[in-house]
Amino acid sequence: MYRDAALESRTQGFANVVVIRGSLSASILTVLALCIFATVVAYGSFAQYGKTRTVTGYLAPQTGFVSMSAPAAGQLILLVEDGAEVEKGELLARIVTQRQDVQSRFPQELRDRYINDRLALLARRRGLVEAELGALEERRVLQQETLARRVESLETRGALLDEELTSLMEQFGVQNTLFERGQASRSQLNAAHRTTLEMERSAMEAREELDQARADLNALDVTFRELRLAREREFNEISLQERELRFDLQAAIADAEIGLFAPTAGRVSFAQATDSDYYFAGALLLRIFPAGVPFKAVAFVPPDAIHGVALGDTLALRYEAYPHHVHGSFHGVVSHIDIAPLRRSEINAPIDFDESAYRVELTVDQAPLNKSGRPLSLTSGFTFEVDIVQERMSIVRWLFYRD
Repeated sequence: MYRDAALESRTQGFANVVVIRGSLSASILTVLALCIFATVVAYGSFAQYGKTRTVTGYLAPQTGFVSMSAPAAGQLILLVEDGAEVEKGELLARIVTQRQDVQSRFPQELRDRYINDRLALLARRRGLVEAELGALEERRVLQQETLARRVESLETRGALLDEELTSLMEQFGVQNTLFERGQASRSQLNAAHRTTLEMERSAMEAREELDQARADLNALDVTFRELRLAREREFNEISLQERELRFDLQAAIADAEIGLFAPTAGRVSFAQATDSDYYFAGALLLRIFPAGVPFKAVAFVPPDAIHGVALGDTLALRYEAYPHHVHGSFHGVVSHIDIAPLRRSEINAPIDFDESAYRVELTVDQAPLNKSGRPLSLTSGFTFEVDIVQERMSIVRWLFYRD
């Protein structure tokens, strides 16, 4: 039944036309890829890349900073920390010169030890004198209290004797009146008279004893006053000797050590100073950035990058004390460029340089705001980094022709 159709199909085989159509999404992706490629090529051809050079600088007071050098050769003893705020006249460091005592020809160390030993001996003597003064005062108080109680007792006894004497004299007067009237015998009158005389003698002895006690009390005050004055004179002599020895010691120390005092209030920066190191006379040790003085930014640009800086340019500064990824960068406007580079030995700055450089000054905000809007506190001596654009080129050129 189907033989004719089967034979026809077998005879024609696959001679029928087959049409294959691609998917719509693949076409769209191809067009999109071509557009992206064209955009990247156009961006790489017209976009600019800036080749930069990072240089360093610091904030300097507009009136300049104060440099302090070693006045003599010796060992440096630092007394403040790097970056510390100091007051005018504050002792910053000492230079130990290790000089010899010219008069005695003994080393300074032996002379200092001798003076310190004498000071220790005088201190012990002064302690003994102070102890004697304390014991003397205790004795004076004790004896004074004893004599005062005796005087009080004698005064009481004298008052009683005076009362008894007054009473006896009244009785004697009565006996005398009775004797004159014949109402009393002479023996009674004589007995009353003897009793009165004995009481007068007792009262007189009591008054003499009281006077002697008062005299002893006054003599005690005089004696202890003299003893105290003697001890105080000895104490003052010891103190005077101590002052003289301390003056000699200070003079010896001043002869062996030279103090470095802050000429102005401000912030200390260690230039080349390292504690306990030896320095020759004239070596730069410290810098002081005056407080309360407006500051400016000073950058040192190498000669191969100076062509990228011009007056009025605005540069982005990154302060070391305030990381830029947290606080952002800060703007500075170029206000001065030296006409000639400074040699390495001529650069006097709190940062190190390995080559000659141009000195570039920038005007900066005295109290800038970080990227969060919070004001920052800047001070002279802060260091920073700044990028100098040396060359601009397209990205394509940078990719294929960079060094």
